[in-house]
Amino acid sequence: MTGCARTGYHTASGFSPAVLAPAGVLAGERGLDWPVEGKVAAVFGDRAGDLPLKGIRIDPLPDAGIVASAGGRAVFVHPDFGGYGKTVILEHAGGAATVYSGNFEILVSLGQEVRRGEVIARFGREGGNARRFYFELRENGKAVDPLNHLKKRKKLSKSESREQGFLNHV
Repeated sequence: MTGCARTGYHTASGFSPAVLAPAGVLAGERGLDWPVEGKVAAVFGDRAGDLPLKGIRIDPLPDAGIVASAGGRAVFVHPDFGGYGKTVILEHAGGAATVYSGNFEILVSLGQEVRRGEVIARFGREGGNARRFYFELRENGKAVDPLNHLKKRKKLSKSESREQGFLNHV
């Protein structure tokens, strides 16, 4: 996340990502879980104003649950992180971190350990305006394309894709 990289974040004291799993989340074949179902509206490297996007934007359904893509610990929880809105950053084993922004409600607290698939936030509409959810993956502090590490989605037929508004990445 450009703002995250520029501003930085502080981790909870005494946290060692190595205690969460024997190997890094990016090293395994399992892949990261999608944080939410929805249409991918912008991909890594797309222009966001003057800067390239360091993650992906997803258009989820209203009130969708945002889940942890892998087990980890909440090392940053902020109610209004610049233009990113309500933001959670999870740190994972092996130097990986995932960023979840544009949330309506945050359901975890700083230092809380979470499991893969656990609901950590809720997407919604703030003041009647639709917001986009933003997901970023960092490896040793460097943004990497999350689509290369997220589990492959089921290939939808054209009619299913139109109905659900999903853009497939298989």
